[in-house]
Amino acid sequence: MTTSPSTPSAPAVTSITKVGFGREPRPVPLIDLATPLLTIDLDALDHNVVTMAAWCREAGVDLAPHGKTTMAPEIWRRQLDAGAWGITLATAFQVAVAREALVPNVILAGTAFAPATLAALAAPGTDVLMWVDSVETVRLVDAALARAEAERPLAVLVEFGSPLGRTGARSVREALLVAEAVAAASHLVLAGVAGYEGALTHDVDTAGIAVVDDYLRGLLKVLDGIGAPAFDPWLSSGHDVVLTAGGSVYFDRVVAVLGDRHDPSGLQGPRTRVVLRSGSYVAHDHDLYRRLTPFARDTGPTTAGGAGGVDADVTVVVGDGSAGSQADREMGGPTDGELTGVDGAAEGFGAERPAGPSAEPTVSPRTGPAGEASTEPSFLPALELWASVVSRPEPGLALLNVGRRDTSDDEGFPVPLEAWRPQAADRRLPGVLDGSHVSALNDQHAFLRLEPSSGLQVGDLVRLGVSHPCTTIDKWNEIATVRGSADRRGVPPVVEGSITTRF
Repeated sequence: MTTSPSTPSAPAVTSITKVGFGREPRPVPLIDLATPLLTIDLDALDHNVVTMAAWCREAGVDLAPHGKTTMAPEIWRRQLDAGAWGITLATAFQVAVAREALVPNVILAGTAFAPATLAALAAPGTDVLMWVDSVETVRLVDAALARAEAERPLAVLVEFGSPLGRTGARSVREALLVAEAVAAASHLVLAGVAGYEGALTHDVDTAGIAVVDDYLRGLLKVLDGIGAPAFDPWLSSGHDVVLTAGGSVYFDRVVAVLGDRHDPSGLQGPRTRVVLRSGSYVAHDHDLYRRLTPFARDTGPTTAGGAGGVDADVTVVVGDGSAGSQADREMGGPTDGELTGVDGAAEGFGAERPAGPSAEPTVSPRTGPAGEASTEPSFLPALELWASVVSRPEPGLALLNVGRRDTSDDEGFPVPLEAWRPQAADRRLPGVLDGSHVSALNDQHAFLRLEPSSGLQVGDLVRLGVSHPCTTIDKWNEIATVRGSADRRGVPPVVEGSITTRF
């Protein structure tokens, strides 16, 4: 009897990622890993989660943080365990990931149209609340659900917008017509009202805050114009009406204007939940949100404000409707021109910013009157991007091996924070980044402008902060985890493990 030679089995395939693609065992010193490398400080992450949860409890509102920031179910679970009511997402795929992760409540800040997709959104399990902003959208979605023979009606929120916003009905009257169409639809159930103030402005001066407050009062007008009976089918199923707004810049104003409508016990009328959707706070950053977060403006939760007069027939308009404003809102908010920062100075989003280690903020604790440590809340930047110097072709220039494939640049370039020389007992290099800034990014390179006398050398390790975490994290399917405050490290950190993302 002859036997054929056995076929050798294929070696086990190990998933390769940008975080230790050799799959080095953890923990491992960061300097032993390839760069570029994105790390997230778990101590800072947990601090941010707890801080926002406590702020919402004090303010008396719920939180459904925007999960698109991280697309990391492990981080969502931290937020839910800290008290979040649910998670906000932007696409049907993201909702599917949330269903796998057993998220109880999802706000879909967007619209789907495919029949099978809509039926999946409406299926028992995770409660999904999808946005609709026009009568035509209602007609299309209702017809698609009918074709798919959905098991139950899909819960929807009427989205109220603005001529200077993105999506959303452009007037209170239009929003009320959308609500009427939902009430008449066979496969939809009206669950509440939604909006997003962050697309209207990034200004945090008096004029910018007035724009936000006016818009939020329009949301209240929509809710009141719909009237309680329209929500009876949703309420009778054991759910609460949802009134939701709030990004990571103006969540304090959402509480100021909408907060007194939070009434899940139904003591004032239909059971209603005011739900914030802030997302970027969980990672925070070293530039954009550092300057714009309400905590940088010394703002605490308050319910002063309430509903002002917004005529149901009047479109809520912000800004001057210029071509520049149109371009701004297409980018999701102002990204060109001038931005009024927290110090009142105008600075462009693309402007060069103070650079070097001095640019890293001291965020907690803050100093109060008479030099006392402040107990006011604050967020901590949790993300750090590590890069190596791969070239010093000119005295005032270093090239780093990090680029657009690794970091955001839509709201500012990475911020150089400090440098290390791994070959020199892992010591910091004080002063070598003084006056430095990143001036440009290619796909895989960053142009780091330096003082000509800088001692930065090829092979040195540079720690960078990011501006706008959402468009940095999405470039990484795995994020290395570290612990410990950056300003207390004697050596680069140890990578303990990693967090998987689902982009």
